[in-house]
Amino acid sequence: MFNKKNKFKIDDIEMLESVISSHNFNIIRNNKPLSFRGVMSIFVSIVVGLVILIIFAENFTDNQITFLGIMGATFISFFAVFYTINKEGRDRYILAKKSAAILSQILKSVDNQIARIENGMFYPVIYPKNWLDYYESCSFYLEYDYIEYLLREFEIINKINCSIKKDDKEELLEVIKYRRQILTDWNTDYDIFITSLNLSRFSIGTNEIISWRFDKSYKILKNFSLRTILIK
Repeated sequence: MFNKKNKFKIDDIEMLESVISSHNFNIIRNNKPLSFRGVMSIFVSIVVGLVILIIFAENFTDNQITFLGIMGATFISFFAVFYTINKEGRDRYILAKKSAAILSQILKSVDNQIARIENGMFYPVIYPKNWLDYYESCSFYLEYDYIEYLLREFEIINKINCSIKKDDKEELLEVIKYRRQILTDWNTDYDIFITSLNLSRFSIGTNEIISWRFDKSYKILKNFSLRTILIK
């Protein structure tokens, strides 16, 4: 997949494999944890059930009351464990949304800085070196995988900064030109702008935008084109 136009070069593949192996990226999307309101609804249901049993306790035999007491204690114990696990999940989910928001802001800042460089400002692009930690945090809940597009963007940024450090304006223009070409590359599912947008959408609880390849209208057009070719 990396030998396509505007994809990673051979020397970049080793970097990609190294990054993935050294970070805990989740390739399977985790489900959104149950909200606090949902958890409390379950708790209230259990309490109401126990209260009803207490009210009608005189209608049960001693053995039935003992059994119901054991069942009630068991339900409460299970709920306590469930609440603890769910709270940990909610905390991770909240952190993931915050991390996605920060990473989206980083990408917007980077793009603004590159725009200023294109307009003549010869200063290196500044960004947090630990940006990958933010993606690692939110990758557990993101619907789609953006690591390829992020690595490519920050690899380009590093090349821009190297060109500025060497005072090589010709190389700088070539790198920026290469970045522009990527934005019109139809071999990729997302560009860095949609990646940033989807990170932002996730951070506010909105569904991420699906790749154009999986869009219904594209599938209809693709199937129509294939049928046309077969008929000919």
